[in-house]
Amino acid sequence: MNNSRMKSFLKFANIVLIIFGIFCVLYGFSLITEYSVDSSYEMANKIGGGFSLLSGSIILAVEAYIGFKKYNK
Repeated sequence: MNNSRMKSFLKFANIVLIIFGIFCVLYGFSLITEYSVDSSYEMANKIGGGFSLLSGSIILAVEAYIGFKKYNK
């Protein structure tokens, strides 16, 4: 694979990662703000899952942004 094809592939992959990170952030916020639960156990699971998904997706979005800036020169 030559250099220009690799750069264009990396740009595309980073754009996909940015879109996925934004989707995960929105989904994480929806899990965090979900308040119609039957027990405190379900509420703890939803809040914990939301925070873990949110933190992971923020890291993913930052990595994708840095990678996009690196290969967008």
